[in-house]
Amino acid sequence: MDDRYTWNSYVADVSSGRVVACSAVKDAAKRHLVDLEKAKKRDFPYCFDEERARLAVDFFYELRHSKGKWAGQKFVPEPWQQFIIASLYGWRQKTTGLRRFRKAYIQVARKNGKTFLGAGVELYDLITEPGAEVYSAATTRDQAKISFNDAKRMVQKSPELQEYIKSFRDTLVCGDGVFKALSADDSTLDGLNPSCSLVDEYHAHKDDSIVGVIQTGMGSREQPLLFIITTAGFSTASVCHEEYEIAKHTIAGDNGYENDEYFAIIFELDKSDNWKDRKVWIKANPNLGVSVSVEYMESQLKEAMQKTSKEGEFKTKNLNYWVSSKEGWISFDKWKRSRALFDEKTLAGRTCFGAIDLSKILDFTALTWYFWIEELGKFYAKHRFYIPEEQVDIKLKTDSPQIRKWIERGYITAIPGETIDYDFMRNDIYADAELYEIKEIAYDPYLAKTLITELKDQFLLVEMQQQIKKLSEPSKNWEKMVTDGKLIDNNPVMEWMVGCAEIYTDANGNIKVQKPKANRDSKRIDGVITSIMAHERARIWYESNSGDSIINNILDMIY
Repeated sequence: MDDRYTWNSYVADVSSGRVVACSAVKDAAKRHLVDLEKAKKRDFPYCFDEERARLAVDFFYELRHSKGKWAGQKFVPEPWQQFIIASLYGWRQKTTGLRRFRKAYIQVARKNGKTFLGAGVELYDLITEPGAEVYSAATTRDQAKISFNDAKRMVQKSPELQEYIKSFRDTLVCGDGVFKALSADDSTLDGLNPSCSLVDEYHAHKDDSIVGVIQTGMGSREQPLLFIITTAGFSTASVCHEEYEIAKHTIAGDNGYENDEYFAIIFELDKSDNWKDRKVWIKANPNLGVSVSVEYMESQLKEAMQKTSKEGEFKTKNLNYWVSSKEGWISFDKWKRSRALFDEKTLAGRTCFGAIDLSKILDFTALTWYFWIEELGKFYAKHRFYIPEEQVDIKLKTDSPQIRKWIERGYITAIPGETIDYDFMRNDIYADAELYEIKEIAYDPYLAKTLITELKDQFLLVEMQQQIKKLSEPSKNWEKMVTDGKLIDNNPVMEWMVGCAEIYTDANGNIKVQKPKANRDSKRIDGVITSIMAHERARIWYESNSGDSIINNILDMIY
C-alpha cells in the first residue's frame, strides 16, 4: 500500500490493537469497517469513494506550517488525521455523490494538531465548494479570529494556495467563495448560508447559540459541514459535554443515537486507565512523539503531582478528561459510575424514602426519593427540582447554560412567578404517593414549617438538622455508597450539583458539604443535601428492619 495514504492501515491497527487506542476510537474504527461492509449492499445509502478521500488527503499534504520551527515546511498528515479527513470526504451518498457526514465532533488533547486539521478543513471547503461560505465560529470575535488567522497564515506561507486564494484583512476569497471569522456578538448573524463552519474549543462556549445560528443557516446547502474540534473542559454541565455524550453514544451505535450523517472520534483515556501511566497517554495524544513530546508530558505530570491545583488542568488539557470545575469531594470519574440504564416504570409500588430542601431566593428547591433495588444491589435516586420562572434567564447566565434544556426535558420545574410556590412540590409528593410506598420524608426545619404542617398528617416526617455534627456521618455514608458503585442516578442536574459540592473538615474529622468559596452565588448543592438525607433515612430503616435478610447482608458489605 502507498505509504502516502495511511488511513486504512490506521483503522486496521486500531482494530487489531497494534495502535494503543481508547474504546471510543476503537468504536469509530469499527463503525467505519462495518459501514464498508454495509456499502456492498444495495439498500445501504452510502459508499466510500477512495479517490475523493485521496484528493482530500493530497490537499493536506500541500498545506504548510505557518509558525514555529516547521514554519514554511509542508504538512504531513498523521494516520489518525488521515482517517478523519478520509472519512469526511470519502463517504458519499450513492444516489447524489454528495457528502455523507454533515456534522463532525473531534475531541483530542492540546498540542495534537487541532489547529492544522481545522484550518485545513476550512480551506478545502473554500476551494472545492461552489459559492462557499466558510466561518470560523466562536463566542467572541477575538476567539473566532484565532482559527481564521491560522488559516490566513497558512495561505500566506503557501505559493500553491496563493494561486487560488486571495488574502484580505478580515476575509479569504476564492472565486465567489468567502471565509471569515464569526462570533456571537456579530451584528450580521441573520442571513448566513454556511457551507462549512469550524467551532474550535467548544468547551469554552457558555451556550449553543452560535451553533444554533450556524445550523439554521445551513438548511439550504446541499452538503454543509459543521466541524467541532475541542479539548475536554471543566464543566460537565456545559453544552460541549452534552455533545460529547451524544457523540460517544453515536459512534458506539447505541439505541436512540443512530445518525448516519454524524462523524465523531474522541481521543481520551478509558475509565480503567491510570492517568499517571505513561503507556496510556497516547490514547488522548495520538500525536505523542510528533507534536507532543514525552518530555513535555513528563514535565506537566510532575507539576500536576506537586501542585494539587494543577492536577485538574493536566487531566483536562493534556489527557482530555472531563472534570468538574473543582473536584473537592466526589470527582466526575467517581460520579460517572452512577450512570446506568433503568426503567422508572419498574419503581411503581416500591418502597422509597424522601427528603426535601426548600430554597431561599436563589437556590433550588429539591425533592429526592431513594429506592432500594434489591435485585441490583443498588439504590436508585429520583429527583425533582424547582425554580421560579422569573429566574430562568438569570440562572442561564449565573448557574448553567443548560437550565432551559433541563426544564424542557422535565428535570426542573419552572414555577410561575418570582418565588417558589410550595404547592407545586406538595402536589408532586401527593402524586408520587399514589405510585410509591413512601416510608419517610426527611426535612430541614429551616423554611419548612408551613409545608411540613400540611404533610404531617399523611406522611412520617423526620427532621434532620444541618449542623456539621448531625450531617457528618450521613455525608460519609452517602459518599461511600457512591464511590462503591451502589447508586443509580442519571439526573444531569444532580451531576452538575455534585460538581459544585466541596467539603469542610473540622478538627474532629467531621465533614460538612458546602458550596465552594469561588463563585459561590452561582453554585448549587441542594440535590446533594437531599440525597444525603434520603439515603440516610433509607439506610437506617433497612438496617433496623432487615434482620438477617439478603438486604442486610448487602448493606453490611456497603457500610
